[in-house]
Amino acid sequence: MGVPSNLNNWQPTIAVDQSIYEPDTTQRCPLGTRIVVGDRIFYYAQASASVAGGAVLCSTLPTLSHQSGIFAVAATSAGAKVISGTSSAAVAANLYAEGYFGAAAGAAIGEMYRIKQQSSGSAAMAITLYDGLNTTITSGANFWITQNPFKNVWVGSQNLDLPMGIAPVAVTSGAYFWLQTWGPANPSHVAATPAGGVLHLGTTGGVVTTFDATTNGGLAAVAYQIGKNTRQAATAGQANPVFLTVLP
Repeated sequence: MGVPSNLNNWQPTIAVDQSIYEPDTTQRCPLGTRIVVGDRIFYYAQASASVAGGAVLCSTLPTLSHQSGIFAVAATSAGAKVISGTSSAAVAANLYAEGYFGAAAGAAIGEMYRIKQQSSGSAAMAITLYDGLNTTITSGANFWITQNPFKNVWVGSQNLDLPMGIAPVAVTSGAYFWLQTWGPANPSHVAATPAGGVLHLGTTGGVVTTFDATTNGGLAAVAYQIGKNTRQAATAGQANPVFLTVLP
């Protein structure tokens, strides 16, 4: 199934032979590729588990041993694109491809680089960056690596995880698909939501209201707004039209 004729990316027009209604076990373009279909925006993603259409999906869980203060790298000179890292957990090859490497402390603090490829290993592994390091880094555990935010998206925790978008159709485990992040959408509502209610991630991969637009009451203490109801209220377990505002 082809894509609509009004498909476009940030800059060039791209041709991807995969419809927004067509999950595929074959990866057709880079994760995070952005398309605009009319007044809706989608990013290319991979599902970590099977989900129903309308599910709100979050970025993947980080690996503890790859967080700052734990993940160690060898000293590397400025300009280099290959870094040697040490992991206490086994890592599949290219799990972090298109993800990010960052410095949490030291001379390179705040710097972050996109990962081109990464070798497998249960101890040493090589991380190849797209760009050379701007600053020489010293050996130690002041670094982290993280997967592409659109790789292995899943039904996450209401208070702990970062919602990335909504599955427009049912998706099987491991399949690649277009995750909707902006515009008119049809997510599942975990609980009843009022007309005009501001929405955030709820339990079990749906949306719930942050506050009632009429009374401005019931503001959630930990709430990342991802959309707003139309004037049409929703009942619990129902998919209902909203305007999605996760990622433009």
